[in-house]
Amino acid sequence: MGVIYHDLGNHKLACKHLQKAKSLHYEDYKDANNLDIYIKGSCDNEPVEIEENNTYAKLLKAPYISPNPTKEQFSVKNLPFEVFNYTIHDMFSKKVLQGQTTDNTINISRLPSRVYYVHIVQDELNQKLLLIKE
Repeated sequence: MGVIYHDLGNHKLACKHLQKAKSLHYEDYKDANNLDIYIKGSCDNEPVEIEENNTYAKLLKAPYISPNPTKEQFSVKNLPFEVFNYTIHDMFSKKVLQGQTTDNTINISRLPSRVYYVHIVQDELNQKLLLIKE
């Protein structure tokens, strides 16, 4: 949570969460170097610089759904294209919606509230993302 708050610019709350993670010995299980970097960046309001081969750096570049949860529509961020085919499945793997978007936006207003998987296949990308429909 601390990293998310940091990225959203809420450094005070990020500092609080990151220090709590440190007190719980989070660095024993995850990347200790990044935790210290983010604590310094959040608590001292300094820019955070991380290595490119770092797990967090890779996550920053990974596709994600925004907003999530959503009620009516969403976009898939961090894709190298705006036109792609998609399939949406419910938690029982039943296909509930499929199509192609030309503007990176998918309307799900007809779907009932629950958890879904959005499957994107385009060029060499084969990605499944979790979606929460409110």
